[in-house]
Amino acid sequence: MPTASIQTQLALAIAALGGAGALLALFLQRTERLRTAAETALSAERAVAQELAAAKRELRQAQAQLALQKQQQQQQQQQPEALTCNPVGVVRSVYAGRNFTPNQPSRVPAAIGRVDLLAPLQGCLDDLDKFSHVWILFHFHDNTAASSAKGKILPPRKPDRLKVGVFSCRSP
Repeated sequence: MPTASIQTQLALAIAALGGAGALLALFLQRTERLRTAAETALSAERAVAQELAAAKRELRQAQAQLALQKQQQQQQQQQPEALTCNPVGVVRSVYAGRNFTPNQPSRVPAAIGRVDLLAPLQGCLDDLDKFSHVWILFHFHDNTAASSAKGKILPPRKPDRLKVGVFSCRSP
């Protein structure tokens, strides 16, 4: 049989264990609350990270679109503007079509053409008779084959009979 001092010690040990059990239960409750809070914080952090990644993607797309718009604006600025010409007169010829029209003026000296200027521009002809030549820039407005124009042509009487670029000869 245990003595009183052993019984006292045993009672103190059981009481200490009971208090330790209560402390252990309190510790476990706090640990569970901290784990739950940590999981909630981690979940919120993941959500913020996903939102951040989505925002970065949107930013990259916006930057790419902005760069594309800037490039298109630069290309538009580099492209020449369309030139609009208004007629100042009409060139008249005895030839109604291209067939049998001479390609050199010296071949048919009797075939004379003329340029009729619009009335407001008649003054532009003053003193023109003092010059030997006149350069006339014209537009073939009746050219029905303009959509099928070729980039290379075979000029007449060219000894090597090779095609050349249309801008490298006197072809219209």
